[in-house]
Amino acid sequence: MATDLEQTGFPQAVQDVESVIQDPSVDNFRKELKEARHKEIVALTSVFGTVSARFPSTFFSPIPAYARYLWATWTNIAYVASTLDTPFLDWLTLTLTALLTSVFLGWALLWCQFASLPPVQWIYWLWSEKFGGDLGLVNFLTPNLFKTLLPEQIAAADDSLSVPSESHVPTGSTDPVIREFNLDIAKLLVQISAIVYERKSDAIYETVEKTAKSHGDKSKLKVGANVQQFRDALTSAFTDDTLIRDVAKLGKLGFNKHQWGTDVIGDFCKKTGLSYVPVSELNSSTSAFCSFFWKTGGNWIVVAFKGTGPTDYPDYVADLTTRMVHADEFLPTFSQVIKGFKDRIWPSKLQSILEIEGRKQSWEQIRKMLILLANDLVKQQPAGEKINVWFTGHSLGCALAGLAYTRSISSSEDFAGSPIVVRDAYVFGAPVIGNRPTSQRFNIVISKGEEVKTLWRVTNHNDIVATGLPQLGDKPDLELTTTNPLGFAHIGAEIKMLDYPTPSQFAGTLYNRDTIVRVTSKFSTEDLKEQRERQLAVHPDWKRRVGLGDFVQKIPLAGRLFAHLAGLYWNQLAVMAPVQCIWVKGY
Repeated sequence: MATDLEQTGFPQAVQDVESVIQDPSVDNFRKELKEARHKEIVALTSVFGTVSARFPSTFFSPIPAYARYLWATWTNIAYVASTLDTPFLDWLTLTLTALLTSVFLGWALLWCQFASLPPVQWIYWLWSEKFGGDLGLVNFLTPNLFKTLLPEQIAAADDSLSVPSESHVPTGSTDPVIREFNLDIAKLLVQISAIVYERKSDAIYETVEKTAKSHGDKSKLKVGANVQQFRDALTSAFTDDTLIRDVAKLGKLGFNKHQWGTDVIGDFCKKTGLSYVPVSELNSSTSAFCSFFWKTGGNWIVVAFKGTGPTDYPDYVADLTTRMVHADEFLPTFSQVIKGFKDRIWPSKLQSILEIEGRKQSWEQIRKMLILLANDLVKQQPAGEKINVWFTGHSLGCALAGLAYTRSISSSEDFAGSPIVVRDAYVFGAPVIGNRPTSQRFNIVISKGEEVKTLWRVTNHNDIVATGLPQLGDKPDLELTTTNPLGFAHIGAEIKMLDYPTPSQFAGTLYNRDTIVRVTSKFSTEDLKEQRERQLAVHPDWKRRVGLGDFVQKIPLAGRLFAHLAGLYWNQLAVMAPVQCIWVKGY
């Protein structure tokens, strides 16, 4: 007899451990999300036609990912070499690039295995508890990061996120194009992009693992009749109240024995008045995922994508699987995008019936849940009100947010009949995601929409992820062959942050020197300076940490790696001036 998912504790346990929902008005969304998350987590245990547990942080788990990367990369090199239409210089560049990434991923494999050793984890736990604010590696330099937003800054961001969208200047108008980078929004969204690094799913996957091991031969069950047996075993495991309490406890512990995970995120949500839910695991049991943030009674949703976990090896593989693949199937009229990023949202293939039911394509689950949440929120608004949807992310999360945002603005049918209005994207430390034709197509699509929209790529100093990777496609005057392996390009407009009173800079191919780009805020420059002094006074250790962050960013090469940390993006946003930006050409 099949188990009724609604009668088990598993879906609710997942939601309770993983979510911080302070909004009682989203019952329909919560019900649908509960079932979707249950199916997804069960599906993530499916590997090549078998059901098995995949705990993401074991010592040996990265090895198959590295082997698959080497096979896919070097067979592609051999295929390119066998074609007659690839110039030798392009093939040589591709080969050298593959060699460098293969070596780097080899070192990353050793690092991830080292970091998974229990003694190493315990040492970091103790250090983080004493010096790091119980935060993870990404945020360790800024332990007070999530305590620094002032109430008036939160209120200003809420007001700005709620404002209705503007219409484009009519075609043929001689008025200059004016775009506004909202500093108040950016400050809240960079904290959201950073807080998602504190989420861990170990409790859920450990339970899946234990359930699988207690049923079937060597933790595996064949797909077919036994899939229901596995599903029944998994869901029935959560009818035990004691187990549910243990899982909730584990979820709060996560990777840290005290506050790592839900507690840190919960404190942030209480401080900001936001609700938070993970929505999709992005086709992987590793750390990258998609989540929603919103305010009770508000008219906006933030779609946030988590970036590369410092010890999550498959995330590194996704970052460096840079082979270009055609985007027509999921981004009609676009050219090519990077395969590693694409596969997280639109996987190349689904392995089994179980995966097709539960895993699907990440975007389909995100889109469906976004509509459900917007429909619940709009019921609390005046008639005719719309729900603003914003996108954000850091590092790998930038690339995923960029792809999802591109789909959102280019496929209007995805949200047809819903109250959703797609607004801007604010991404921090963005890598390249496609080739030059894709970037050019993005510029056309975003400029032809009814409302003003911009994808803002925020860059901190010489962040190596944002500025150090091959990006020849960003140079419109540079002639490239269609097979050039370094012809990558960014999308959107880049904001290069500088300290006040120096104006920040904007770059990229979306806008030109005739565009007026302003950094705006509800507060004056003097107000912002006063706020920063108050923050430093309330958290004296932060001033020392800011000085440490400034110092490490000046270290040759290593400083470019440190500049990528989300906390240092927050520090730099805190010293930007609300003035007009200066246009700079290229990089």
